[in-house]
Amino acid sequence: NAGTEADVYISVYGERGDTGSRQLLRSQKSKKFLKGQTDIFAVEAVHLGCLYKIVIGHNGLGSGNGWFLDKVVIKDPVTDVDYTFLCHR
Repeated sequence: NAGTEADVYISVYGERGDTGSRQLLRSQKSKKFLKGQTDIFAVEAVHLGCLYKIVIGHNGLGSGNGWFLDKVVIKDPVTDVDYTFLCHR
């Protein structure tokens, strides 16, 4: 199983600061982080400028500590730019 039931958190870093750690709560899917699934989340934050890094992880609770994440794509609603961060882990 490559999914997880743990709480997943992301921090997004840009030229104007960072979001701090944010839990990814509401997916457009009824069950989050299932194997082979693409989940979409909205994260509200001030505009960070050009993004250069993310830190994503989980708290290890529940089953699925061997979670695999292929990539994270962040769409900037201000500039309409997509930032892709490859994870492969």
